Formats: sequence, C-alpha cells, structure tokens
Amino acid sequence: MSSPVFVYGTLMRGRSNHRFLREARFLGPALVHGAGMYAVTPHYPGMVRAPGKAVRGEVYEVDDPTLAALDRLEGAGDLYRRELFPAVLEETGETVPAWVYLWLGPVPPGSEVPPERQPWNPARARAHRPSLQPTGPLAAAGHPGLAPFAPPNPAGPPPDRYGRRPSGRSPAGPADEKLPFRPHTRHC
Repeated sequence: MSSPVFVYGTLMRGRSNHRFLREARFLGPALVHGAGMYAVTPHYPGMVRAPGKAVRGEVYEVDDPTLAALDRLEGAGDLYRRELFPAVLEETGETVPAWVYLWLGPVPPGSEVPPERQPWNPARARAHRPSLQPTGPLAAAGHPGLAPFAPPNPAGPPPDRYGRRPSGRSPAGPADEKLPFRPHTRHC
C-alpha cells in the first residue's frame, strides 16, 4: 500500500535525509494550511498546528516500509508525531490527504519561518535567526555542523515518553554519594 507524505525539511530534494525517499514517487511541491514552520534547531525545522499559517514543502508517495523508516527517523512519537493534513499540490491545485510530521518539542520564541522564507534552508534559517548560530569549540574549529546546540528550555529537560521529567539525581543516588567497592567474583 502507498501513502502520500508531505516533507518540509531535511527530507526534501537535495537535503541531508532525502536518501530515505529515493525510491518514492515525487508528486510535486505543495502547501499545507493550518500549520506553521519553526526553526527549532540549527539543523532541522519543526511544524506545529497554527491556524491561519501555511508551510511549503514537497509530497511523495511512499510504501509501507519507507513510511516505517520515516517514523523511526522522526523519533517515533518522541520528536515528531505523524498526522494527516490536506496538502495542496502547487502545480495542479489538487488536494491530497498526506502524512505530516508535527514537532512535539518546545518552540523557541521568535523562531517562526514565514512562508516567504520557505521551503526550509538551514543556512538561511541561521542567517535569519542569529541565536541558531552554532557555538562552542567545534564551531570555532570550523565545524559548524558538529557544534553543540541546546535550544533554550526554561522548563528544564523534556519529559520522557511517560511524561516524567528527570529529577537531577542518578538512579544510584546523589552524585556525592560514595558506593562501596564490590569486586566481581564468579561462583563456580
């Protein structure tokens, strides 16, 4: 069985993850209404429901194994959630129901990527939003793609898949707690 999928970031033609779609049938450039695009990291965007907004991207027809591979790539419900949205193909005006991956993480303030700056382009996003410029020793060494990046999150680390937030303690107890030395012995 095949399903249309709307992509708007690294899965688009010429982008870093397009290899996942090399066997898929390209249906064309498209527009999805009712959602907005946000620069959630320096390397990829996130799309969230936003009435009155639109996102530009591409639609592909994919088979079930490719859809399963995309689910794994997109975090299988941890980073993104797959939902159906109507996608309007720009060349024909035809509306097709397409799977879309919606961002589940925090959306940094001022990170909206307006339609005139779409489709997604990481270099253009970093130029538009200086806070997305990679920093750190790797960036200073000329490796901006490898630089560490932590989006601002005043609420602390994100919750795990069960909604629990880390407490700051390791499972063994506080960091200053000394554990007794127990040599490994084998009983024969």
